[in-house]
Amino acid sequence: MRPAIAPRRRRWLTPAARCWRTTAARYWPATTHRAGPPFDLPRKDNWYRLTVDATRMSPDPVTWMLGARVTSDWRFRSGHEKSAAAARLLDLDYRLPLTGENAADAGKPLDYTVGLTAQGSQRALPIASLKVWYATDGTDWKQAKAARGADGRWKVTVPSAGTAKVDLRTTVTDTTGASLTETLIDAYNSGCADIWC
Repeated sequence: MRPAIAPRRRRWLTPAARCWRTTAARYWPATTHRAGPPFDLPRKDNWYRLTVDATRMSPDPVTWMLGARVTSDWRFRSGHEKSAAAARLLDLDYRLPLTGENAADAGKPLDYTVGLTAQGSQRALPIASLKVWYATDGTDWKQAKAARGADGRWKVTVPSAGTAKVDLRTTVTDTTGASLTETLIDAYNSGCADIWC
């Protein structure tokens, strides 16, 4: 999910995904926004933190059985600029080898890779550190293995989760000190790929 950020006379970007409802958005130092993006930022050059909690909306509850909620927490640098430009928010590039039903083999660990870009750009960014946790109930988080790959992407291994919907939480920091913690609830199916399971 890519929310819009609009520092005064500086930056903004329209959200990339439709069918999302932003239930709460907060940035520090500043205020709390209950409506959706874009959000204003002060002109002062400073480190800021933005937290967005978004839920997919659909009249059919079966439509979004997976990936129905995402919470993103950014730490980023911002300040006044003469012309408008997108705020530099980090964006994770997940590549999971799932079936067409977004399912993994319940009896095997899931290996996937994670890359990093910034909002408004497809250019890969270097990752200083990356940690991943997984859960099947949104509360009992366990750390997954994560290691730097030769191509700059990181390889993550999530142990076999049996038959369940798996949640993922990833914290990444780039070489400038900017960071993103992203939590995906019901990120993928482990085992049963049938939406009625």
